[in-house]
Amino acid sequence: LSKIDSYVCGELDPIEENNRLNILGKFEVRTMSSSKNPDKANSGEMLPFGVGIYRFADNNGLYCIVGFDGEPERLLFEKLLHALSYSGIGGKRSSGLGSFSFVSNALGEPIVTRLNGRNHVISLSVSMAAPEELDLALTGARYTLIKRSGFVYSDSYADSPRRKKDFYSFKAGSYFLNGFDGGIFDVSGGGTHPVYRYAIPLFMEV
Repeated sequence: LSKIDSYVCGELDPIEENNRLNILGKFEVRTMSSSKNPDKANSGEMLPFGVGIYRFADNNGLYCIVGFDGEPERLLFEKLLHALSYSGIGGKRSSGLGSFSFVSNALGEPIVTRLNGRNHVISLSVSMAAPEELDLALTGARYTLIKRSGFVYSDSYADSPRRKKDFYSFKAGSYFLNGFDGGIFDVSGGGTHPVYRYAIPLFMEV
């Protein structure tokens, strides 16, 4: 983040930065076996499978950028993130993978200024403009569309598994001459309650 200005000006050394990424962490493959069938689990007659694991080196990890309207929202978010750190993120959480710890830090003023930009921006997140914003958002834009779909994970939504409506959004890294607010879209398909897809962008001015 501290080198955004150097990157935009074309002064970032790609070889040096790539060497730093090589020591970010280590990828490994573990052989595991499990089954929900109690007979197989008790007898041990389960086929092994490989699981890819990425382990960050000390003092490295993922980060997210979060903004709050006030102190109650910040406390709620940190409470939820703390709970998520125990259940984990990613695949094979049932095998004890994906747990994490977190720390919070304030962003520097140059980064905050870029995040508040509305023209000549790239989206750091998957996003989609509201229908009334779409024409202006597409003017001068360079983007890739991705499709999101899948099933609704809710016991009260329907008697049987139901698919969400297909939802097309702008891929992270898309460029827009004109920023937009985006929205939260209902992708339910005939169930008992709405199912929402979050598509509000996080822009960075370039």
